[in-house]
Amino acid sequence: TAVRQTGWAARPGLRSELHPLHGLAEAPVLPPAPTAYGPAATPALTGTTADPSGDLFVCLARLTDADAPPLHTLASVDVTDHEVTVSWPDGTVHRARVTPAGVAVESLPPDAR
Repeated sequence: TAVRQTGWAARPGLRSELHPLHGLAEAPVLPPAPTAYGPAATPALTGTTADPSGDLFVCLARLTDADAPPLHTLASVDVTDHEVTVSWPDGTVHRARVTPAGVAVESLPPDAR
């Protein structure tokens, strides 16, 4: 089954970004669509479900100023099975575990992995 993750339709002066991390790949930007500020293009990622027990799709998403540093430079991410660990530039680390019971998120000591 095909999967599509879309970002925000950004008005001029803003940038909508998606950065695929696990299970997703870059896709063509969606055609401009009407918004309250005029037509805006929307970024998209695509993937495919394959595992009958469940699939994990992970991306970074951001709506920001056009001059902001690229999204892919802002976090280091490790994905294993159904666990995602994100390390941010300030040393903050968060880990999310996806289980049948739900998602558990924990903060780890700075620079932990």
